[in-house]
Amino acid sequence: MRRKSRTTLPILWLAPGTAACDTAVVIAVSLLSVLEAASRPDERGLIGDISDPEALLDPENLGMLEGVASMFAFLAFHPMADAPVREYIGSGALLADSGPNILVFFVLDEDASAPVPIGDGAFKSWVELSASSIPAYQLVRFLFEPAPVPPLPGLVFFSELARRGEAVYVPLADAAVQRTMRTAFSLADHAVRTKPRQEALDSLRVALRREKIKYMATTSMSLAEWLVRGYQYISSHAWDIVTLLKP
Repeated sequence: MRRKSRTTLPILWLAPGTAACDTAVVIAVSLLSVLEAASRPDERGLIGDISDPEALLDPENLGMLEGVASMFAFLAFHPMADAPVREYIGSGALLADSGPNILVFFVLDEDASAPVPIGDGAFKSWVELSASSIPAYQLVRFLFEPAPVPPLPGLVFFSELARRGEAVYVPLADAAVQRTMRTAFSLADHAVRTKPRQEALDSLRVALRREKIKYMATTSMSLAEWLVRGYQYISSHAWDIVTLLKP
């Protein structure tokens, strides 16, 4: 797959939620770049210097993500079929609603080892792919096999990196996609601010039931294990698992 040309922006890694930028454009960066920066907290340099990608997926290095965020969420969607989700990302609403405590990531159709803008051209290479061929669908499949795989779009919430357990999948396949995402992020943020990490996911489940938001449990898998499987799957393509830099 041919990679689209991109503009590399001189954004310095400071800390989650503190990346300095002179533009309002929504910027994505590889989760591996975030791990690289977290593994070198005393070094200030441009994101994109990934010295050893495989080593970054070592459990010890992945554990550094818990110092980056209190909860994690994977946003799974079909970029063409799920236009409200794509617009939610591009408008900057995802940045605002996820807040400083939740690290949200999704799959992008290009390498983002250096920061890339999420503009009108993002995801266009997947325009002809069926829903089951979208990489996000396969990553969700990893979480549910051998049980039936729920339809996209959806949000998967994790609270811990290493411990195996059930993640929480919130389906977004209805007319109120953006409102559901806003509510889910608000409830997740409240959970991590009021409960210890190991209790936050249970607190989120209770809150979702109270708000009558449907959710389902995944199979038992650690976030670290899932990320390794995800990167193994996308490694043969010019795709990346990315998060957004927050101003």
